[in-house]
Amino acid sequence: MDLKWYAHADAPRVRSTLLDIHDVVYAHDPDPFHTRERFAYFVDLWSGREDWSCVSGWEGDGPVGYAYGSPFKPGGWWKGAVRPRDVRGQIFALSELMVLPR
Repeated sequence: MDLKWYAHADAPRVRSTLLDIHDVVYAHDPDPFHTRERFAYFVDLWSGREDWSCVSGWEGDGPVGYAYGSPFKPGGWWKGAVRPRDVRGQIFALSELMVLPR
């Protein structure tokens, strides 16, 4: 398996790959929460951050999965969370982890 790393500037180029993998993973899920349109909103929200990172796994010519996120920023939904004393540096917020079901 090959791994590819992407940054914020790469987001427009990899957006459709992320959405296509999502479509395969949730192909048989009738829950409207898992629509392509709704997921596209979250892809755009996270990849719009300048410190966004994504890693995708590839076998042959095709992607098999990915993970993306960005470092925590002050405030947000984690506001009030207690940071462990032994953590140094930034804490990375993993937003999505998706793997094709094969």
